[in-house]
Amino acid sequence: MIGVEDESTLLAFEGILDAPELIVPTTSLPPGPASESKVTLREICFYSTGPKSLPLLLAFLSTGDLLIYRSFLLPQAESNSSFSRLRLKKLKTTPITRSLTLEREACEVYANKNPKKRSTGPGSRMNDTWRLGRRLLPFSEISGRPAILVAGHCPLVITQHRGYPRAHPLIFAPPEAEETEYSSEFNPLERSRRGLACCAALHNPVTNRGIVAFTTGGVMEVGTLPSPSEASLATSLITSNMLLGSTIHSVDYHKGTDTLCLLVSREVKTFSSEEEAEKSEEDKEEKEETEGMKSKEETEKIDVGYPKPEYSVKVVSPNTFEEVGSFSDLEKNEEVLCQKVVTLSTRTFIALGTSKVVAEDTITKGRIILLEIYFATREDEEEKGEGKAKNKLSLRAYSQYEKGPVCCIEQMEGNLIIAVAAKVLMYQWDMDKRQLIGRGFYDCEIYIVKMRVMRNYLLAGDYCQGLHLIAWDFDMRLLVNVARDPYHSEVTDVEYAISGDNLGLVCANTERKLQVYRFLPSDEESRKGQKLLIYASTKLPVRTSSLLMLRARDIPSLEENKKRKQPGLPPPKPVTTTRSITLGACLEGGLYSLVPLDPIVHRRTLAVCLSMLRSVPMTAGINPLGARQEGSGSHRLAKAKQIVDGDLLWMYVGLSSIMQERVATNIGTTRDVVIENLLELQLATTLAA
Repeated sequence: MIGVEDESTLLAFEGILDAPELIVPTTSLPPGPASESKVTLREICFYSTGPKSLPLLLAFLSTGDLLIYRSFLLPQAESNSSFSRLRLKKLKTTPITRSLTLEREACEVYANKNPKKRSTGPGSRMNDTWRLGRRLLPFSEISGRPAILVAGHCPLVITQHRGYPRAHPLIFAPPEAEETEYSSEFNPLERSRRGLACCAALHNPVTNRGIVAFTTGGVMEVGTLPSPSEASLATSLITSNMLLGSTIHSVDYHKGTDTLCLLVSREVKTFSSEEEAEKSEEDKEEKEETEGMKSKEETEKIDVGYPKPEYSVKVVSPNTFEEVGSFSDLEKNEEVLCQKVVTLSTRTFIALGTSKVVAEDTITKGRIILLEIYFATREDEEEKGEGKAKNKLSLRAYSQYEKGPVCCIEQMEGNLIIAVAAKVLMYQWDMDKRQLIGRGFYDCEIYIVKMRVMRNYLLAGDYCQGLHLIAWDFDMRLLVNVARDPYHSEVTDVEYAISGDNLGLVCANTERKLQVYRFLPSDEESRKGQKLLIYASTKLPVRTSSLLMLRARDIPSLEENKKRKQPGLPPPKPVTTTRSITLGACLEGGLYSLVPLDPIVHRRTLAVCLSMLRSVPMTAGINPLGARQEGSGSHRLAKAKQIVDGDLLWMYVGLSSIMQERVATNIGTTRDVVIENLLELQLATTLAA
């Protein structure tokens, strides 16, 4: 760091090429020969992302790695200046900004086949050496706060919230129908993602807060930067907040009308009888007269009504959250337990499952309500003479009573699947008679908490009796039992996990355990397929409330493509394996993800975690792997694989290059191989537009 006035050296950052965890600046460079390291510094940026925050130091190395350091000051002393008290601390969760090895190999093969396009083809943008524009671009305002836009193979937006940096990934995916001259050589690489070559602000009357950018694929993107009301960068994910004034219980997407269906509730004051309601009105009048004479405790005793949730369905626009339709025609003391958008006989409905809140000596009953969204044309009174009309969404309802609470709703092969307490019922929608016709049933044990459908298979989670895997037999036209977990387990939610041709059954219970089951009829312990076996298990610090399966991005795996590579021949075209991401929501308000791994990658990453426990000091001496294995001494979990702790594994990126090489050497691999595996996980699980 050099002063502007006298060009003197204010601070010198020594050893930054080794990516140390802590940098202590000096006032001058020590005498001696220059470093013999093959790594060089390509780009550097020292920028403050807030009026009261200390600046961040960002640096790009020749290997493609991005170093992010946050600065802080030591306690003030009388003889020390502010420059001598400055220290730089490396972030422990720095994102990986390298390019994939398979991308570089495919570009090299293409460049060898087409020597004339070596400088203009895709090989020029996927090399280790970045030959395009600047990659560290400070912006004065992105979503209401200063930020740094990081270009390159893995674009990022870096900002600070309450003095702590946050990195938000950006992915530029090409359209599905787009074809390029390199499609035959680079599919699915070109389909998976594209980096950011360069960008600049675009100030004109048409685009407010505009930006123009070029991707590494040569595509120009013109857009606008988000405002604070449109997007928030304060959390780890870019979110958009909208105040509705109600508690949201369920969110579903209606594809036919491009709207969101929200199941909401708000508390209202109700009374057990009409006499109490009249009495409350009289007490309210007396309360207004004597409001200044009574204390707060005395006035609160006058209220006779008790709070009770009032449920309704709101159909809103996904962009503006403007309400375009609603339904609240429920009976007295009726509560909605579940909501699901289903397609029955080419018609799309919003299915609601309800239950009556009654006394203990009365049998609880419920209803299944089907809401159909349609456009109703209504003419305004003032515009009748001109013949103008307006289209408005309306809801048409159909209901049917059941002999118990309707707690879960799913769809299978165009049929409706509902759970009434412990019984699973299958219905078929009759378009002519507009009614539901029963097709099958299956009895579980106690109470069904969640259901998930995959083709003709149904996964049901019982609150006390674990999992039930049920299938619809097309020949017998029956719901038959395939396998189940015979042990006691208080299930909170269930979901599927897909990895190629393998299917896993994910289960979360009240003991804070996350377990993955497999249906393996060939195993002797499965009792010829009647018993579900635990394939992997871990212990979570908090209780899981909900699970959701999403499709992972199609990123080719290095280990899987190594098996297809033959000696003496050029590398084959990269292929991808279909796999899923299972998102989990916790009661504390956090999110976590569960991702299937290749067996080789699983053994390597687990070895990295074990080596880090012996080589890297942990906070307060805590053993993260030991906490995940709590309560795993059961004979059922003897053969279960251990789920890798992602938080512990990602600490590897925040280590210095010397410590990374030491940990990788202990497990018999190299630092580049471990970072390559982590990069594949980062790209496959990135939740970005």
